[in-house]
Amino acid sequence: MGHKKTSSHRGFTLIEVLIALAIIAISFTAVLQAINANTRNISYIKDKTTASFVAQEIIAKVQLDIIKIPKSADKLGTSRMLDRTWYWHVSVEPTSNIQLDEIVVKVGPTEEGSALITLDAYRRSKPDE
Repeated sequence: MGHKKTSSHRGFTLIEVLIALAIIAISFTAVLQAINANTRNISYIKDKTTASFVAQEIIAKVQLDIIKIPKSADKLGTSRMLDRTWYWHVSVEPTSNIQLDEIVVKVGPTEEGSALITLDAYRRSKPDE
C-alpha cells in the first residue's frame, strides 16, 4: 500500500524572506539617520557650551579691566579653549543709567562667520571715560 507522506512543516518563501529583509534594511536606515542626527546635535551643543565659556571669560576680563575697552569702543580677539581657537568681538556701550556700561560679547568658531553665541553683561562706568 502506498503511503503518502505529508509534511506539517512549512518554510518561508523567497518573497517572504525578501520582504523581511527590506523591512529590516529600512529600519536600520532610520536608526542610522537618528544616530547621525544625534551626533551632530551633540557636536553643536559642545561647541555652543564652549563658546559660552569663552564669552563668560571675556566678560570677566572686561569687568576686571584685564581687557581694557573704553566706553563706545570694541575689540576683536581670539582665545584657545578645548584645543580650538575661538574668535570673539566685544563692545562696550553706555546705557540709560550713567553708572552702567553694557558689555556685548559675540563668539564664533571662525573669524568671518556668524557668532555662535552672544552674551550681554554690565560693568560700572568708569568716571574717567
